[in-house]
Amino acid sequence: MLNNVVIYTRFSIVNNHITRAWKGARMSPDLENWINRMNDPERLAVRERIFIDFSLPLLSQAVADYADLNLIHIVHASSHLPDETKKKLLDASQKYSFMKLAFITPEQVYSAEDYIARELSNCYLGDGSVAALMRLDDDDLISPSYFPILKKYMKPEFSGMIFHTPRGFEGLFVRDSFSAFTPMDAAKTGIGLAYLASFDSAKRVLTSKYVLPPGPHLDCDKYAPLILDGSEPVIFRTKHLFNDARATKEGYSFSDEKLLTEKFFREVASADEVFKYFPTLK
Repeated sequence: MLNNVVIYTRFSIVNNHITRAWKGARMSPDLENWINRMNDPERLAVRERIFIDFSLPLLSQAVADYADLNLIHIVHASSHLPDETKKKLLDASQKYSFMKLAFITPEQVYSAEDYIARELSNCYLGDGSVAALMRLDDDDLISPSYFPILKKYMKPEFSGMIFHTPRGFEGLFVRDSFSAFTPMDAAKTGIGLAYLASFDSAKRVLTSKYVLPPGPHLDCDKYAPLILDGSEPVIFRTKHLFNDARATKEGYSFSDEKLLTEKFFREVASADEVFKYFPTLK
């Protein structure tokens, strides 16, 4: 039986119905200014580079390495993105068959959960099967080694629970490349947080309480039991000047590379170990 994993990514999306809990949606209450902020050429260049050149190839390697992995990567992007960026995303979706791309307008009422359920309804899921459903930011990474760890918990007895791998790395991304790495151990961070959902094969619908991991990720264990497996460092958070987590109405809390670098350095991780789990970063 295939292990069905669905990843949901918002690529610089601008939509009036997105919760303002997402910091990228807090940039401005004014729609035109919000679009302009998201489409800032420097901001988009960072995201295009990380998402297209590092993240998607890692997922592609996972698909190649694990024959029983059925990966679906739903990517929702802003309809107001520059044409050049749209073309890069379209080209990527043609290159990687697991990527399901849709451009969303600011006014469009849509549900990520509906898209996920629709994609899964086209898959073969037998009775008692469990699908893993997760979010992944457009500037974060998942190692191919994440998926065999996840597979251990894709069983009926874990249905309705949340799975997380807290260990990984942070990488400093400046001048179009990664310049330093540090270890990360962050339970309940959003990267690698997956909801294990059951599926009714007769009705072809998900039957668990949630679709994506519920609640703010730091409070997810208040909604469902949480499984932690820190056996390997398989998640990766990028640190750069345009992290949406540091977005403010005026700009970003790190205003120059020097400040970002000073804030970043702690314990230095071995580049060889990072490349072992994230080979596209070499």
